Amino acid sequence: MKKILLIASFLAIPFLGNSQIFQENFDGNGPGFAAWTLIDVDGLMHDPAVADFDAGAWIRKNRGGPIPNYGGPDNDFAAMSSSYYSPVGTSNDWLISPQITLPAANAFLQWDSKAQDLTFKDGYKVMLSPNGGNTVADFTVQLFTIPAENSAWTTRTVNLNAYVGTNVRIAFVNNSTDMFVLLVDNISVNLQPTAPPNCPALVAPVNGATGINYYAPVALSWSASTGASSYDVYLGTSPNPTTLLGNVTGTSTTAPGLLAGTTYYWKVIAKNTAGDSVGCTEFSFQTNQAPTSPPNCPVIVAPANGATSVDYTAPIPLSWTASTGATSYDVYLGTNANPTTLLGNVVGTSTTAPGLLPSTTYYWKVLGKNEAGASVGCTVYSFTTAANPFAPYCGPLAFTFKEPITLVNFAGINNVSSPATAGGIGHENFITIVGNVNQGGSYPITLKGNTDGPYTNRFAVFIDWNQNGILDDNGETYLITQTIVNSTGVDAVQAVQTLAVPAGATLGNTRMRVKKIFGTTDYANPCLGGSFGQAEDYTINVGAALAVNDMAKNAIRVYPNPVVDVLNIEAPSNVKSISVFDLSGKAVSTQVLNAAKSQVNLSKLAPGVYMVNVVMDNETKTVKIIKK
Repeated sequence: MKKILLIASFLAIPFLGNSQIFQENFDGNGPGFAAWTLIDVDGLMHDPAVADFDAGAWIRKNRGGPIPNYGGPDNDFAAMSSSYYSPVGTSNDWLISPQITLPAANAFLQWDSKAQDLTFKDGYKVMLSPNGGNTVADFTVQLFTIPAENSAWTTRTVNLNAYVGTNVRIAFVNNSTDMFVLLVDNISVNLQPTAPPNCPALVAPVNGATGINYYAPVALSWSASTGASSYDVYLGTSPNPTTLLGNVTGTSTTAPGLLAGTTYYWKVIAKNTAGDSVGCTEFSFQTNQAPTSPPNCPVIVAPANGATSVDYTAPIPLSWTASTGATSYDVYLGTNANPTTLLGNVVGTSTTAPGLLPSTTYYWKVLGKNEAGASVGCTVYSFTTAANPFAPYCGPLAFTFKEPITLVNFAGINNVSSPATAGGIGHENFITIVGNVNQGGSYPITLKGNTDGPYTNRFAVFIDWNQNGILDDNGETYLITQTIVNSTGVDAVQAVQTLAVPAGATLGNTRMRVKKIFGTTDYANPCLGGSFGQAEDYTINVGAALAVNDMAKNAIRVYPNPVVDVLNIEAPSNVKSISVFDLSGKAVSTQVLNAAKSQVNLSKLAPGVYMVNVVMDNETKTVKIIKK
């Protein structure tokens, strides 16, 4: 898989008010990134995907976007280190703080950290130099270690009480092997509190609130207390509740699973290492009454009733209006006029229907639900999916990100298409473009594509030689052994291979599918796409095997061979194009023409062996030449 540069949501946990000895947020609060010592012990080179990390053992980067986005917010900087090396290696990268003077009082170290990738999670250790030195040898105390950090921002703390009254340095050390990116931010050293915090002020629900929706988790919130490190939240059905709902570090939480028509009491106790706040005020609220009748039927919004040509290649969005009193909705979908297959139960007013078939009429309905039951007599809607443009073959193939094929050159096909990755089509239909082959013949294929960066892409070609509507019968799959890397799709990077036509291939028109993909997952499956890539379909016309006299009539003359400058080509039929390849498969000359005789000027080519590909009306010939 591609190592992730996009990011899901993250959790930011604020520092809650202790006396601060040292801080660094890499945004201007603190000595700044330049004041930290960077030591690259491993000396390894990073993979091209993260080449900017070669600038130092650690670098200062924007957590925001647009690309890459490390979780934001934008213009919030952090220190980052990468263990993604090429070739694979183990990181030993040090980020060393300025000297920190610890007073004669207890203190603790606190920081935020995360691993960027959900799968390739960097680990690290935190070291302390008790003598205040900033060489690797000075760091003799390990304060913390973790083999794989969380992929969401996590606040961590370490006690420094053993080092009161000394000058120390702190180091963050990435020690991972072949992971991705580690982020560290909001580093601080703080004094341990000497007194418990004050009580927080409760905010919502307001005291004495009524009509609170009990079916969804009820949001509870309060103001921050100076010096608090966390909060105990108590909730119950009696005054002075003693049931702990939970301990949280922020200033809000939710209360799930409440009962209808019930008065609840709640309070929040602020905490730190010196103790808990005392005498805190409690609030109460009352949930609304349970319904006595089912809700009315919701009104279907989309797709409109009777809609046709609905795109089935992605999950189809279904939506409806809210029903008064409904707490959830049962969505039914099927091919029967009164669908009984439950697609799912949702609490909102929309969902999606995945995995639908082409050219199929689907029926669907939505029932509003609450504790009194489900709505009855709800209208059934229908929609019909679009036809498969690639029928009778599977398709279209779906790719999350379009990284296009830009050239297919095979058997008279010479199709150049756009290298743009934005707004492209995952599966292009070029079945009006026809290539011509003969039973038992062999034909070179040249393929290009945009890899959208330093990533390895593979091609697979599928041709339905027996014309049974299946693209991967025995002998119909060609896995192109030459890969392409770091190509824009319009440069000289290409993959070249010779494809042999079976002697028993069925005569007439058949289908060819070309697939380009990042990675190897489903590489050889003609019916499945992937995360990054594209597919294209073409038509191949299979002609009969050439008889001996046909071969003589169709013989071409390529002379002189060896050649110094001008190469002459004579053919029994019109020559459509001539391509010259070096032995690596790179095209060094291409001419499009329409004549039985032609000349190619090779004077600018370096001496060596070349392959000349001659495409004629009914066949393609490849001739080896020597350039002097």
